[in-house]
Amino acid sequence: MLGERETRERCPALREGTVIRAMAEPEAKVIDVDLVHQAYIRRARSCGGVFITACRRTPYGAMAATGFCSRATSLFAPRTS
Repeated sequence: MLGERETRERCPALREGTVIRAMAEPEAKVIDVDLVHQAYIRRARSCGGVFITACRRTPYGAMAATGFCSRATSLFAPRTS
């Protein structure tokens, strides 16, 4: 387990106060990011999620052609039909 200081040393892009603990696996191998991404998409869809790919940003979140999606649900929103 890594604490905040060591985690931020390894990844300086992390802001102070955003990490409590992290794990590092020195023997880890490369993963197929596209395969993992597709698995997340399949899982979201199987739970009723739909992906909104054309959102117009507003001060209150994103407005999509199919309805409103907030900042918290900009990746996918529940199916309405």
